[in-house]
Amino acid sequence: LETAGITLEDGLKIFEDAEERIRKIPGDDGEGFKTKFDYVVKKNPALPALRQAQDVLLGKSGDALPDGMSPMDSAILKYCLITSVDVERSLNKKISDRRQNLTEKNLAEIIVCNCFL
Repeated sequence: LETAGITLEDGLKIFEDAEERIRKIPGDDGEGFKTKFDYVVKKNPALPALRQAQDVLLGKSGDALPDGMSPMDSAILKYCLITSVDVERSLNKKISDRRQNLTEKNLAEIIVCNCFL
């Protein structure tokens, strides 16, 4: 789940493999994991749309795109980020780039802003 830059197809395979492994956990711990997994998946309404888009990308016959999605949108989703780790890494990369751009002018503005707080 922590691999970056994978295709939607590979990401969904990893996700489905993780789901299968969670469902195989026995006992009370397994029930807790299953309940939590189902809760998290239920809160993500985009997952079925991503699965439909993936089916279209794979050329499975009879599959239609979700409402409001064009074929171009489906093609764009080929490398979409589906794991929070990948999303978090890309966000941290953007944030860290901005943190390193501290110039004398920016520092002066920060000091002035903090003086008036």
